[in-house]
Amino acid sequence: MIGHFPHPYPEELFYSVCARYSEQMQYPTKIAVCDALFGVPNLNVIADFPTRLKPFSRNLLPGHTLKDMRQIVRYHSQFPYYAPFLPVRRRVPILSIMHVGPKSGSRLLGSRIPRLNRLKFCPECVNADRIDYGECFWRRVHQIPGIKICPTHKIPLYESWSQDLRNYRNEFISAEQAVGGHCFEEIQIDIRHYEIHLSIACSADWLLKNPGLNINPDVIQRKYHELQDKRGLYKYAGNTKKQKFEKDFIEMFPPELLASIGSDLGDDMHGNWLKRIIRTKGSFTDPIRHLLLIHCFGHTAESFFLSCQTDPSWSPIRRTKVQQSKFSLYKMAT
Repeated sequence: MIGHFPHPYPEELFYSVCARYSEQMQYPTKIAVCDALFGVPNLNVIADFPTRLKPFSRNLLPGHTLKDMRQIVRYHSQFPYYAPFLPVRRRVPILSIMHVGPKSGSRLLGSRIPRLNRLKFCPECVNADRIDYGECFWRRVHQIPGIKICPTHKIPLYESWSQDLRNYRNEFISAEQAVGGHCFEEIQIDIRHYEIHLSIACSADWLLKNPGLNINPDVIQRKYHELQDKRGLYKYAGNTKKQKFEKDFIEMFPPELLASIGSDLGDDMHGNWLKRIIRTKGSFTDPIRHLLLIHCFGHTAESFFLSCQTDPSWSPIRRTKVQQSKFSLYKMAT
């Protein structure tokens, strides 16, 4: 039983709460922290998709905020950012891994976006958090791959380059430890692309703060088709329509911008991700690519999903018998 575990701050990554606990307790070895929290001494620490939440919650004293695992999944992990774009058949396995581990749920995503290796922070958030809470912490939205601007303060993030997560697989690094070590540098952003980066960051932040989105990915795809037609592409057919849309997309998002967030259109021999996201049902494409497409259509994440839910074709996800048998897990995603 864990006698004392910090309560999370708003928008704090679960990894960050564990890091603050580790710093407070000063265990003699780094594996002792994992053993105390998760019952496994050699657990690979995953910042974005935590695992073994069930053993962890069982170790907490009654009444703790995180005793309910849904609190961790919804408000202290990155799952809500990915969930709206995940086919239903892939949500439950990912939640199951987060539930009992031991591997990372992020491996099931199949994302081609480079995963998080270096933790990021906003210096203005650090100052504000120290005033409000007495310490700084790792925020969820800052750690999303491809996010380079703080949506709150609208300034570039800093990257902690001394703490490469690939070299700290069994250790939790607190924000105070990283920021206090002065081993960081500002993420460079082309000023021409600033507004796009900010829009993507704000939309990602909105997704994280709205974990109850219960929408079928097929509805999202139908909405894309509708928005294509509203751009006047209904006048074109077949490959001509696809080529015209891709040309419009590249004019808005230059290749160097797409490459900087791991979304180059020319990196796939079997058709680029933009074609797949429009025409292929049941596949997963990283959320940042959806956000680029949504931005291209003139929407934010908020306005786009509100338009999906008011559309006559909208319907919430329906559970199959298999999903109903795992309803306790499924509820964590809706």
